Amino acid sequence: MSRVCEHHQEKPVRVYNQCIGCELKSLHTDIERLTKERDAFKVGRDNEMILKNEVIRQYEKLEAANTAMREALEQLIEVYERRQRSAITILDDPDTSKDQWIRVQGKKEVFRVSLLELDTILKGEDGHGHGKIETDQ
Repeated sequence: MSRVCEHHQEKPVRVYNQCIGCELKSLHTDIERLTKERDAFKVGRDNEMILKNEVIRQYEKLEAANTAMREALEQLIEVYERRQRSAITILDDPDTSKDQWIRVQGKKEVFRVSLLELDTILKGEDGHGHGKIETDQ
């Protein structure tokens, strides 16, 4: 440690009513405290960015899964609509036997109910359904 010269021993330098040594010690303590706070902030910020990136990745996975499910449901709707139209065609055919007509009538109703349920599933936040579903009876 350095020694204080005779002049300053007789007339010590005062900063903010403290001796210069005490003031320097106080400043070094503040520097250490602020350095620790800064390092803790950096760690917290880094952890926050890691969490944010993970949330973004999970959101993108969910969006991809949601898109795939919607596409699969829309394909299922197309299949049911095609089957419903086929059932209607069979029911409208005068040459259809009574047994076949009864069987197809039941299937037509199942297709109609299934289409209504799928439309409910596909309803968006705006409350509007798929918009393409035909529910002819």
